[in-house]
Amino acid sequence: IYDKAKVWILSTLKTGDEMTELNDETNSLLVGTGNIKLTDFEYELGLLKIYFSNCILNFKVVIQVKDGRYRYTISNFTFTSTFIVPTVSSQIYISPLEHLEVNNSEKKKFIKKEEEFNAKVKEEADIQIRILINSLKSYIEAQEENW
Repeated sequence: IYDKAKVWILSTLKTGDEMTELNDETNSLLVGTGNIKLTDFEYELGLLKIYFSNCILNFKVVIQVKDGRYRYTISNFTFTSTFIVPTVSSQIYISPLEHLEVNNSEKKKFIKKEEEFNAKVKEEADIQIRILINSLKSYIEAQEENW
């Protein structure tokens, strides 16, 4: 299981450095980082259109193996994107996913739009992480081919 989990981390997680942070065979512990490309988002605030492009969800995966079993933890979620307001500004937006909450906004219509945006990001992140988990389970539980 340990070897399969290691191969899964190296072949599945997409990171800039493509590395496993910790490879501890003695304690059967693997730690890796990865990221998932999310859909670009846009929403309107009055006459203003706001775009979030190059949306990336970064995270950490820990896999522990013991007595023919394994468990995984996926944590440290961070949402990163380019925040664009056409003809006004463009900047990089980074937020831990658990802190992706409504900012204090003086106008109620802004709060509603921010809540909708945050819900969309979290919903897509949840879908993508579930796909990642299913990929891990399928890979580890797959029978090895005898060629």
